[in-house]
Amino acid sequence: DEVLAVGDAEFQKKAIGKMQDVSRGEGRTVLFVSHNMGAVRNLCKTGIVLNQGQVAFSGSAEEAIGFYTDSNVHNCTRKVLINDRDHRDCILPKDLEFIEAEMLNEDIEHLATDEPLKLRLKIKKNNPSINEFNFGLHITNMSDVCVGTIVSPSIRCPQKSEFDLFCTINSHNLVKGNYHIRFNAGIKDVSLGIRDFDVLKNVLSFSIEYLNGLEKSSYSVWHPNWGNHLLSDCTYIAN
Repeated sequence: DEVLAVGDAEFQKKAIGKMQDVSRGEGRTVLFVSHNMGAVRNLCKTGIVLNQGQVAFSGSAEEAIGFYTDSNVHNCTRKVLINDRDHRDCILPKDLEFIEAEMLNEDIEHLATDEPLKLRLKIKKNNPSINEFNFGLHITNMSDVCVGTIVSPSIRCPQKSEFDLFCTINSHNLVKGNYHIRFNAGIKDVSLGIRDFDVLKNVLSFSIEYLNGLEKSSYSVWHPNWGNHLLSDCTYIAN
């Protein structure tokens, strides 16, 4: 899927359309290799999951996606020391620089929909003149689709070279599945524009397994077409 990764939206649309034409109209078999579950779901009818070069699963595309995502529950990432190679795609001024990220929840492989997400970021202040900033966070699902975004109000920088930023997401309402978290820090003001100090990818990951954290009640069923959020704060009136 590297061909899709480097193109813009219009190019990706044409490339996907061509692959579909070749496989359906011309009767050829197209072998599509990807970690993007959304692209696999859209393009493929059957799927094979490989693990260290060996076939771990073979079946329908939907079943293969389920096997792949369930297997990745053990790849949750609690704590990360940030480095350019693994976590940054572009060169930024790093007036504020992320140097460490951590999830503070006890069991990040078996979280619940109603359980707050607790995070700690260690930040280095490379530019002493920076007095305040905005913190951003993006949560993506296994199809690399963003399912939640946070843009904080202005946060005052402590007067020291390194400091910890704690963030608690109280009502995320995410359903059963595996998720990744990306971070950014900068100045975000619609009247002044956006200026990024640091942007991270592939940082932390976690898994939602339960509907209710106290009772540990599991999801009996949740279809992928139902989305990634359980809307719970609702009012109902029957007349």
